Amino acid sequence: MKIGVIGGGAIGLLVSTYLSRLGHDITIYVRNKEQKDEINNQGVHLVGERPTKVTALFFHEYKEQDYVFVCVKSYQLASVIHAIKAIEAPTIFLQNGMGHVDDLQSYQLEQDIIVGTCEHGAMKKNHCSVHHTGFGKINLASLNGERDSLIRLVRVIDHPAFPFKEQNNWYKMLGEKLVVNAVINTITSIFQVKNGEILTNPYLESLAQSICNEVCVVLGFDQKREWRNVKTIIDLTKENNSSMKEDIFYNRQTEIESIIGYLLKHAKSSLPNLSFVYNAVNALQYIQEEGS
Repeated sequence: MKIGVIGGGAIGLLVSTYLSRLGHDITIYVRNKEQKDEINNQGVHLVGERPTKVTALFFHEYKEQDYVFVCVKSYQLASVIHAIKAIEAPTIFLQNGMGHVDDLQSYQLEQDIIVGTCEHGAMKKNHCSVHHTGFGKINLASLNGERDSLIRLVRVIDHPAFPFKEQNNWYKMLGEKLVVNAVINTITSIFQVKNGEILTNPYLESLAQSICNEVCVVLGFDQKREWRNVKTIIDLTKENNSSMKEDIFYNRQTEIESIIGYLLKHAKSSLPNLSFVYNAVNALQYIQEEGS
């Protein structure tokens, strides 16, 4: 199958590497000439493993694919929407949070739209290679109601080495991941701690449960069930550094708008804990920008 991947970050490289190794014809679309040249010369690979051959092109060089994965950060979607609008193939969006759903609906895209959540841990090492830091699956659900292309995609690309699973309810799928991100990403980035410290520090645990409860109020989810899930994820990833923690540490833009900003936008009541973490993360970014 001919599969395009827009974005050469950690998830884009991970998806490209595995799907290429499984025999698919992969084209990865990037912005950076240096990355494009290195991928075309060296291929892509997991750290410590042999490279696999893929084609790298710029966004404006798009060639029709059977399916396209969009793996850029949520705040980068607007900058690639011109490329996305030209796509006729079913398009899969793998972003954190839910802010991108509002964006996708406002763009009035004509192709089949599929949204997904990625359970894998991945950290980009360089232009061509990625650390696969945690194994999971990619969950996919149709956003605009057309399920045939989703069913066909999962049937072809699902593999034990890199699993894909079809989900029936995109809101529930994205929402459950949003609860986890809203708790773990914000607390670890503000306090610069590993995931596991959220449950070993009683003050952070109290804050985490309060955040979880407020997210559930906005989404209409069961608070006890989601808190159990959050604690399970924290325990499974206790030695990990969250993506937002890394973003703050390395002075990169975060996805706070797509995660907490989305919740505040859709809230119908006061959310003091979500307001606090939203302002705190943005304050950290502001301090870094002023100091740079």
